[in-house]
Amino acid sequence: MKRKTNLKRNTIAYVVLILFAAAITAGASPTDQPDDLGILSAFENAITKIVDQSKPAVVSLTVKNDEQKNNNKPPISGGSGFIFRRDGHILTNEHVVSGAKSIKVELFDGSTFDARVVGSDPNTDIAVIKIERDEEFPFLSIAESAKVRVGQFAIAIGDPIGYRHTVTAGIVGGKGRCSHPPKTKLFQYHNNYIQTDAWINKGSSGGPLLNIQGEVIGITTLNPGEGSSLAINSDLAKTIGNKLIAHGRVIRGYIDADMHNVSQGLKITRVKPNTTAFQCGLKRNDIIVEFEEKRCQDFMNSD
Repeated sequence: MKRKTNLKRNTIAYVVLILFAAAITAGASPTDQPDDLGILSAFENAITKIVDQSKPAVVSLTVKNDEQKNNNKPPISGGSGFIFRRDGHILTNEHVVSGAKSIKVELFDGSTFDARVVGSDPNTDIAVIKIERDEEFPFLSIAESAKVRVGQFAIAIGDPIGYRHTVTAGIVGGKGRCSHPPKTKLFQYHNNYIQTDAWINKGSSGGPLLNIQGEVIGITTLNPGEGSSLAINSDLAKTIGNKLIAHGRVIRGYIDADMHNVSQGLKITRVKPNTTAFQCGLKRNDIIVEFEEKRCQDFMNSD
């Protein structure tokens, strides 16, 4: 508790310093500088404006699960998502909609829609669903996560434990964070998480992580504990989302060999016989250091 309290105090102090410095830079005289309450009120108004503008595009998902396909999921589960195209395409997490029998989407104004799954990708935990109506939907713009800076503000909106459109705020604590979900061994998607202390609870999965312009910098997905949450960065989310819309799935190249990360690149642990990899001469304990004139470590450490 003390750790979280200190973090909040540090964040507020950081905000005060930034706004105070901005007032000085703008040429304000000491007598024109706002008092502490004015500074905090300005920050408060900025956050609430972002939230008010963003909420109409953030959606709540109620998923009826096919119990024959999901032994570990309850008959009804929930999650979050956000509309990223005005035609009703929604980004969310794959684990939220996997094995869904039906999906009900509720907008901030209370209107509800039946959704269909356009495509999903368990390797990145990204899914696209779609809702339909005659008029255009509100949507959120997606920022370039490559431009996200550690220390910048982050705002999350979602439905944790049934509380609709809950807002949490914090900062970006790190980029290129790693996660090793048991269902995938694909190294190239392990280092695409943004770390934030904007708290994410069960039910918020699939919701947006926003910058102070109200743009999406990530899809909230994991809460490992210890005061930090993880979000899939927006560049990966946009790339996978567009592929799912275009093809209904992500088409990837593959190599018929098992491998894992080492400091030099990718170490081969097994080559299947009578495969292309075998015919090309790959052997156990070989280390792949470069692919298409790019170092493997660059792939693994990319944001």
